[in-house]
Amino acid sequence: MDNLISSDIMPSAQEAKQMTKESIKNFNSQQLSDISQKITNAITDGDFAIEYKDHLDDKTYKKLKELGYKIDMISLVPKICSISWL
Repeated sequence: MDNLISSDIMPSAQEAKQMTKESIKNFNSQQLSDISQKITNAITDGDFAIEYKDHLDDKTYKKLKELGYKIDMISLVPKICSISWL
């Protein structure tokens, strides 16, 4: 009975691990979606770069580099980086 009660209150370690991975994946997807929208708006405006004013997740950084974007830190406090495609 204790196992039944504890599993209802708290996920197993395996479930917690999977939930954490999904959370990271969703955050990364949301961040990439936000950046993609900013890039689309910049393209429409005839710009070749955007400023991103938030922490850039490591996986997002790697994906942008893989896609050929140049990323430069503009400011550390607050965190602002330039993402360009010139």
